[in-house]
Amino acid sequence: MSNMYELLKNGLVDFVSLITDRYLEIGLDEIDTMIIIKLKKATDSGLIDSKALSSGMSLTETELGDRIVSLVKNQYIDLLENKDDKIICSFDLVYKRLASIVDKNSDNNENQEAETEIRKIATFLQHNLSKNISSTELEVVKHWIDVDKYAYKDIQDATLKCLQNKKASIKYIDAILRKSDKRSNNSIKTDQDIDQLFRKMYGKLKG
Repeated sequence: MSNMYELLKNGLVDFVSLITDRYLEIGLDEIDTMIIIKLKKATDSGLIDSKALSSGMSLTETELGDRIVSLVKNQYIDLLENKDDKIICSFDLVYKRLASIVDKNSDNNENQEAETEIRKIATFLQHNLSKNISSTELEVVKHWIDVDKYAYKDIQDATLKCLQNKKASIKYIDAILRKSDKRSNNSIKTDQDIDQLFRKMYGKLKG
């Protein structure tokens, strides 16, 4: 289950503020949103009363009841019977809907940031290696960002070392990064220099 769902369920995120901001994205209108908010507050206080719920709204008690039934049928809220044979209102379904929207937007933001970083690195490499980056090499760059989580500064430093050693290639930069990555279980713990590592991983160097 998503982190946002758990935060909502445990009351660590302001449910009222979130649903007020995002109700249109989960398919609610203003009236149903207000009903859910009133139901949530009444449930939290343990005092659910139809007259109190309809107070301040342009709905009769009958119309309010119809709206609540519709919210249950459309899987925004649920009505459950507890061990004392009392009907309680569950908000798990609307929590999940809100969490899904928030998580999706978060993923999109992370993807956009990653794509921006990849373009930045590709531009840096093209400039410093004086060559266009092939599609295969671009996949290596994507792996650095999406999987290896290398910082831009690390890639810069590895590129400069590559140029100093007159080994202008993405594969050689990758070898430098992997050797210096202390998180990797494949880190070389011997005194092999970078050229030996590169030969081991990618075969004999050209030139």
